Amino acid sequence: MNIEYSFLFIFILSLSFQACKNESNSNAKSADLNDDNSIVLTHKFGEVRVPNSPENVVLFDLGVLDIFDELGIEENVVGIPKQTIPKYLEKFKNDNSIINTGSLIEPNFQKVNEANPDLIIISGRQEKDFDEFSKIAPTLFVDLDYKDYINSVYENLDKIGKIYNLQEEAKAINEDIKQTIQSETGNNKDLKGLFVMHNNGKFSAYGKNSRFGFLHDDFGITPVSDDIEASSHGLSISSEYIQEMNPDILFILDRNAAIGEGKINKDIIENGLIKETSAYKNNRIVYLSPEVWYLAGGGVNSIKMMAKEVGEIQ
Repeated sequence: MNIEYSFLFIFILSLSFQACKNESNSNAKSADLNDDNSIVLTHKFGEVRVPNSPENVVLFDLGVLDIFDELGIEENVVGIPKQTIPKYLEKFKNDNSIINTGSLIEPNFQKVNEANPDLIIISGRQEKDFDEFSKIAPTLFVDLDYKDYINSVYENLDKIGKIYNLQEEAKAINEDIKQTIQSETGNNKDLKGLFVMHNNGKFSAYGKNSRFGFLHDDFGITPVSDDIEASSHGLSISSEYIQEMNPDILFILDRNAAIGEGKINKDIIENGLIKETSAYKNNRIVYLSPEVWYLAGGGVNSIKMMAKEVGEIQ
């Protein structure tokens, strides 16, 4: 056997060993989950048996990281994607004991495996990799219902509460969320609003029942139009559309700023057509906190911060 084939053989053998190791770890974790020390939860992919009060958890949803922090179980987090972390959760990024597991879009499965998780929690951005995660440890998929946003947040909060036997704490937090929304919002119901995402010079609009539809459905802002198609990626629009809709309040989420590709540039966004709107003339163009709205949706503190931003509009 020549040197080239020797290296090839060793490389293939190492891959096979790692695959067997991953499968062995996953099987061992599954074998440990009996009825006495685990619970069964229902999610998009069916049912998953997860351990009670898992000590090592890898999270790929920043809203869930927010929930862990609020429930006081943050010490159980052993791995997160540290590439894009909102400032209010920066303590997790700076914690060297927590492994960096890649990015929200591109998980580093080697690092996930090194974290030796008892449980992995993922959401929409990692949906396509569910099977790969499941080879490492029991994997729970959490989602947000854009038609019933706040209740879907509570459902995720409740699931985590059940895992850690913190159902009562979860209920109390949910009531606090609802009270915060009620107290912070509701003063601008007579003003019509339009929510747009700005990305590389282009605008997308979000209406009721869309990804950011809770602005209307839960925060009480009257939509400038009921005809905006509900879509997770938004309805592609132009500055002319914004001018024609003439919103009283224009909510702007800058995606580039959210993912660290530059700061919000108002000079580019507020072009001549935008300046013709009532929102501009009455100083009601609201630049939303991009990291919170784009990255950490579905969290406890993120919802409170969102409600506060909307409530501050005069």
